[in-house]
Amino acid sequence: MKKLAGRYPTCEIHVFDPAHNATEAAGAFDMNRFNFKQFDVGGNMSLKDAMTAVGHTDKHITLLRSDCDGCEWEWVYKAQKEDPSIFLRIDQMSLGIQMHKPDGDLAGNDSKTKKHQTWTDGMPKQSRVDSMHEMLSKSFNVISSNVQPNAKDAKGEVPAGLQQQGVLASPGFRHMNLINQLGSEKPAASLLKRNKQDLEHTAMPATVANLFFGLRGTCEGETSTVGDIKYCPNLLKDAEKNGTCMAYIFGASTDRELRFIRNLRHDHSTCYLQVFDPKTSMEKVTEELNVDANATAADKDPFFFFRPWGIWAGEDHRVVHQDNGNRGELYTLHEIWNLWEPPAAWKGDDTPKVASPNKITLFKGDFANVPRTVWEKELTTDSWIWWGSAGLQHVAQMA
Repeated sequence: MKKLAGRYPTCEIHVFDPAHNATEAAGAFDMNRFNFKQFDVGGNMSLKDAMTAVGHTDKHITLLRSDCDGCEWEWVYKAQKEDPSIFLRIDQMSLGIQMHKPDGDLAGNDSKTKKHQTWTDGMPKQSRVDSMHEMLSKSFNVISSNVQPNAKDAKGEVPAGLQQQGVLASPGFRHMNLINQLGSEKPAASLLKRNKQDLEHTAMPATVANLFFGLRGTCEGETSTVGDIKYCPNLLKDAEKNGTCMAYIFGASTDRELRFIRNLRHDHSTCYLQVFDPKTSMEKVTEELNVDANATAADKDPFFFFRPWGIWAGEDHRVVHQDNGNRGELYTLHEIWNLWEPPAAWKGDDTPKVASPNKITLFKGDFANVPRTVWEKELTTDSWIWWGSAGLQHVAQMA
């Protein structure tokens, strides 16, 4: 909000938050630029009520941002019920959508943050869902969308009924950037699809190719080889010494992929392995890695993390059903990076003394099943994740 106020000095900015009072807001913002109200939009006030209270009846809103941990279902429902034309007067919207019932205070245990939703099977009751869908389909075009997967221990899962309809199971939160349909045109469907590329003959750009130290024979010290996978073990050992070793591994189905993971677990037992494959399951990987499920189950091993996820190429469905009954899910690389949660001791400095995606010691892509052009785009696109920046500059080596 501070950037918004600085960049657009003549823009009138109103902030509503029932969880903070004006004194608290004054400590965080320049109140000469913000009109703060302790309004509970989605609770005891509708959007129309809030607009009337600040003298904006029937006025246009240039930008509306909503990130209120579940109240979006209720305020959209009330707006749709009271005056559906209100959405025609919102030029653009940044909207966070909670896909499971928030726990704790956000569920209404604290009167200051009570949201008054009516929930059924973990979701707002059907009228709320219909209202959200109607607003998104009739009033706005979605210009960008991303999901926030839940971390391994998160309690909030998308309800089973929605999963059966093809909704991603893990993300408890979705973020959408919307633009009013009156001010935009939907691009042709053909422009939304990526061209299929030949997997065998598409070369990586130099910025990516230069990180394949093992394949290029440029490791400082020995080179470890598993089939056609080559990497520099010394980089992993050095990172293990200060507790910052982290590997991202895509692919855990073939014998070669599983041998590679076994080698890493054996030779680098204190390196955090983040393993992803939409073609298999946790049970299958545990069995193949010969892990004692009763004593040291892989999902309880602090150095081993598995999800049946793959890379989404920007087209087709994000949920994949395999012939063997497995259910895989597809995400962008940055969405996957966004799920990382730090230990309690991490303070958020630029050089944390714990393993994090801020420095990925080894990155192995699934180049046999995902086009190289997709990996190129995912790796070379910088983005800002909640814990910092993400991109190729944080990868120490590729394999």
